[in-house]
Amino acid sequence: MINKKFEVYKVQREIRRSGTKVKLLRPSENDYGEKDYGTLSQIAEIDCLYHEVNSRISLQTGEITQYRTKKEPAFLALWQNIGPLNLRTGDIAEINGNSYLVIKVANIQEWNLIADVYLEVQDIGL
Repeated sequence: MINKKFEVYKVQREIRRSGTKVKLLRPSENDYGEKDYGTLSQIAEIDCLYHEVNSRISLQTGEITQYRTKKEPAFLALWQNIGPLNLRTGDIAEINGNSYLVIKVANIQEWNLIADVYLEVQDIGL
């Protein structure tokens, strides 16, 4: 049996030691449900651990397939901070002055303790 409180404590300790702040923003929607990135409202500002994950890209040219890895930004945070926010695809995360689009929120092991939020570098004119 895993001691879930201890797992949360380890993540909290690491966030306090070498974490960074992330500002989470949500674009408003127009009458048709389309996102308007001109008007953003701040959802929250939380502490997190920024990291990068490897993703694979396959390039096919004729009969040859090449696989390349690419670094994707992400951050790790406590579920108690992320869960109630109901983050959606298309929300914006600002970390160290850089803007990223939220593409996925993963509940690690479905324990509702730790969340991993995957980001995408996006130039949307912010």
